[in-house]
Amino acid sequence: MKTIKRIFVPTVTVVCLLFLFFAFLINQHKRYVESVRPLQNTTLDVFFARQPNPLKVFKFTYQGGMYVYVVGNAPNFFLNAPSGPPAYIFDATGMLVDWRPDIAEGKPFAHEWGTNRTNSFISPDTSTAISVEEAKQLVTH
Repeated sequence: MKTIKRIFVPTVTVVCLLFLFFAFLINQHKRYVESVRPLQNTTLDVFFARQPNPLKVFKFTYQGGMYVYVVGNAPNFFLNAPSGPPAYIFDATGMLVDWRPDIAEGKPFAHEWGTNRTNSFISPDTSTAISVEEAKQLVTH
């Protein structure tokens, strides 16, 4: 009986600690996604008011339409650093049409926005880096 107790108690303790650790990581990830999630029906102006200094802003043309691609800043969460920053795409009217909480995870934008598996539609050859002010001026209200 003592042998079973000597094995059982440490095993249960380790399993409980692992469970708590993974629950903590899941909670951190959810908090991160919520912190970069855009407001419903977000416009470019509202986005820039909430995040005035994005990492990068590009304009590009896709299927005859003009779009603005914004790479945002990723907040830092303890033990749950994202592999990439959040990314957002706005149309010519300034409305958010797509976003990713982590640009390096999940289905890349190119699968939905481009014709190949590279981000060629936002490459230096097919897109132009612009400032926040230029992006605001591009969209029609």
